[in-house]
Amino acid sequence: MTRRNKKVVKYRKPLHLNVGVVVFLIIFIYIICITGSYFQKDHISIYEVAEKSISDDNTFRGIILRDETIYYAEKAGYVNYYIGEGEKVGKKSTVYSIDESGDIYKQISEQTEETTISTEDTEHIRNSIASFHKNYKNSAYHKVSDFKYEMENAILELNNSNLLTNLSKIKKGKNTKNYFDIVSAQKSGIITYTMDGKEDLKESDITSSLFKESEESRVQLRTNKPITSGSPVYKMINSEKWNIIIPLNEAQYGKLKENETVNIVFKKDDISTTAGFTTFKKEGSYFGKLSLDRYMIRYLNERFLDIEILLTSAEGLKIPTSSILKKKVLLVPLDYLTESNGSRGVVKETYKENGDKEYKFIDAIIYKTDEENNLAYIEASELKSGDKIHNPDSQKNYELSKTGTLEGVYNVNKGYAVFRVIEKIYENKEYVIVSKDTPYGLSNYDHIVLDADTIDELQIIGK
Repeated sequence: MTRRNKKVVKYRKPLHLNVGVVVFLIIFIYIICITGSYFQKDHISIYEVAEKSISDDNTFRGIILRDETIYYAEKAGYVNYYIGEGEKVGKKSTVYSIDESGDIYKQISEQTEETTISTEDTEHIRNSIASFHKNYKNSAYHKVSDFKYEMENAILELNNSNLLTNLSKIKKGKNTKNYFDIVSAQKSGIITYTMDGKEDLKESDITSSLFKESEESRVQLRTNKPITSGSPVYKMINSEKWNIIIPLNEAQYGKLKENETVNIVFKKDDISTTAGFTTFKKEGSYFGKLSLDRYMIRYLNERFLDIEILLTSAEGLKIPTSSILKKKVLLVPLDYLTESNGSRGVVKETYKENGDKEYKFIDAIIYKTDEENNLAYIEASELKSGDKIHNPDSQKNYELSKTGTLEGVYNVNKGYAVFRVIEKIYENKEYVIVSKDTPYGLSNYDHIVLDADTIDELQIIGK
């Protein structure tokens, strides 16, 4: 009888690779490698050259100084005004009346005929509302008070045309001498009915802290309530000449201190004008004073005004400063340049193995020519300082020794980096305006490397 072997051997299943898993792992590893390579490489960004203008951006918040006088009531009572906001008045013109009892005030108000709003007034109110709605920003909420004041003035002005007529009727009808006064202007000027407490501000009072105030504290002087004796009733602007003081930093002061006039733009409504200009220093701070004799009435009720000074402007091809690099090149006399088979270059003096002299044409890249100094700025892989070049016409030789430095950018129109020289017209921290008429230079819509440090000359884009 045969005995059976009871030893049990565990069966091992053959290893079966899942093709899908293998493919997934390969793709996953490939993606990781590509991603790592991407973040390790310097990326080349391209910038399209455009023909534009550029100017220094110097925007300031200035404080207005005017020759202003506030007039106060000599007695208490109700006030009626007969001159509109911003109107010019002559000496002894009737400005307002004050009624101690209120009876005459009531009669003048009651006799006022129904006011018809003119097309001009309606258009003014509509334009004011539309302008406020268009330019409103939450960050400039204080402009709401300006709008409110402007609308109040517009409404108050509507009755002015009939008040003087009604006043004349009342004066003829009864004796009002004891309790009703008519007040005339003490001198000529421009009337306004707002005050802000800075009417006496002088140039000598200017400090840096004044420009940190965020809101204007305007007070509307016209009211339908009785006033007390000594209350301010109106303000007179005595001259149309006015000044705007602006704060400057040291760099702006250095750039502007020699200017006698500057071109400015009022940012509120984009009006441009020319202003006289002087600078001064006080307590370690720098300031500029703009002197004007126009537009004062337009900004009659402003104390602070945003303006832009147009220091420098230029037109040409606009490129970023990061795209500019410097390149060292050889300088050769212009009359040593020659042509061969449609290419420009120079003839180099060389020697054969047996020592015989021979001349070889060398194709060169010409970056710039200077007719005044009879020089060409060139580069050639087979040329260096110390080599001799030959003039076939004069049979003279010239030893290369002079080098120069050119500023330029890498043009990539052909898919690889080619140096192109630039001629700067104007620059600031971010952009440069270069000439569009530079020989061997840039043209409108050329494509250049945004950051010159990320690429080498003749490097193919994407490599």
